[in-house]
Amino acid sequence: MSSNTEQFPIAESAASVVLFSPFAFPYFAVAATIGLALIAIQRSDAAAAEDHYATLVPAKGVVMALYIGTDRLLGLLAHTTGNLDQ
Repeated sequence: MSSNTEQFPIAESAASVVLFSPFAFPYFAVAATIGLALIAIQRSDAAAAEDHYATLVPAKGVVMALYIGTDRLLGLLAHTTGNLDQ
């Protein structure tokens, strides 16, 4: 991760297009969710991190799109929300 957040609005817009499309392949929807989760972590946005945690927790123990381990991502999201017991 980097401290450069200039492109976040573009990434969020692209993710929204994918997530709200009835034609999006599941792989791309997962990739969009992962991207939004990483943005929430970078911004320390606890509310968004909690939402993304709830969305991704069913995939616990799986390596998801973009080659990131779900457990690692869930840990980062839990840390962002301040709930380290998850």
